[in-house]
Amino acid sequence: MERKTFLLKLLKNADMGKLTAALPEMKRLAEENGGYDFSVWQAEDMIFGYFETDCAAFPNPAGTALRAFFEEALTDTVSIISVCNMRLMYSAINRPLADKSRVKAHRVFMARMKPGCSEEYIKRHHGLELIAQGQIDTGAADPAAMPSSNMTIWNGGDYICGYNEMEEVPAADDPNSGGNEAWELNMLKIMDWITDDADRFSGIHHEPVKRLI
Repeated sequence: MERKTFLLKLLKNADMGKLTAALPEMKRLAEENGGYDFSVWQAEDMIFGYFETDCAAFPNPAGTALRAFFEEALTDTVSIISVCNMRLMYSAINRPLADKSRVKAHRVFMARMKPGCSEEYIKRHHGLELIAQGQIDTGAADPAAMPSSNMTIWNGGDYICGYNEMEEVPAADDPNSGGNEAWELNMLKIMDWITDDADRFSGIHHEPVKRLI
């Protein structure tokens, strides 16, 4: 299974209704070209899309079709930051769910990276991977029994986008929940939130992410 993403930015004074009307066609194009579990999310003027595919071809057929559609039908509505070439910054060590009916909740988030901080972002999240792997290596955690979260974090341009399908909603102090105060305040040194994940710690108000389709 391949995970694919795209990131768009609404143009100033863009017609949101035009984008909303285009969503079914975007989903159709993705599915017609081998994509599934297609979803699109909005935070402020950022539009993040996620889908999965069993096609390993490069360039990805669904991505090619979506880019052509964006360029032809939405040229006055969005600018393209990335289509199927966002950099994977983090992937949780667990089993992505094949049965999406078992997904209890989504967490999708967006942030803006401060200049020159991308490698530090990766370094900090690699620390989470090492902790998880250490628990597996010592027998403290069984990867086959770990709840799926299908959590990935992606970088396109100056932006960070996270996608998380949760089989179990994490505890409030789990960094994956956006609920660890020390972690979130430390992350504010290298990024600024676009979504509301850390508002209760930062004191800055953001609108929550919205699922468009």
